[in-house]
Amino acid sequence: MKNNPNLLKDVENSIIISVESDIISSIDYNHSEVKQFSNQAAINYFTEDNDKYFNNYGNIIRYFSVFKTINGAWKYVSDPSDEEHFANASESLNSMAGDCEDYSIMMAACIKAVGGKTRIVWVKEHAFPIVLVASDKYEYNLKVKPLLNLLFTDIYEEDFGVVQNEEGIWLNFDYTKSYPGGPFLNKEVIKLIKI
Repeated sequence: MKNNPNLLKDVENSIIISVESDIISSIDYNHSEVKQFSNQAAINYFTEDNDKYFNNYGNIIRYFSVFKTINGAWKYVSDPSDEEHFANASESLNSMAGDCEDYSIMMAACIKAVGGKTRIVWVKEHAFPIVLVASDKYEYNLKVKPLLNLLFTDIYEEDFGVVQNEEGIWLNFDYTKSYPGGPFLNKEVIKLIKI
């Protein structure tokens, strides 16, 4: 029997496909408790002065508030050593704890619940959510980037986690930084999971 150099890659790809289905089914954004939590998270921050930021920037301000709410409360907790568990967003509401997939599921569900478009990026040994924040580079540079620097004073890097495709500009909402758009931990994408 000949060695198949693609066998390991084929096995990894089949695992990712089954994981994708499990992750998508865990994003229960239409669950009533997830929706109520998301609505509150969307107005927890940046609503001062009669919501002037929302009037000037629209829904992006809601997404940043959701990020700040979840990111500020989330605690990393590993899955059991012998299995992968994907918690529904509705399960994570009470504990605000889990691994990177659980965080990504929670963030994706909450962003989607308040009208946002999101994806989960699967890289080697990590997953993180990205959120559509602008229709093009011009809008991103004119509105989103200055707003990030205004609202999140702990940004020390110019290397933002940004993805651009035909739909627009997507920003990294990973828990590894305390602001949206933190640099990617790993840029070698295995799978982009559409929600």
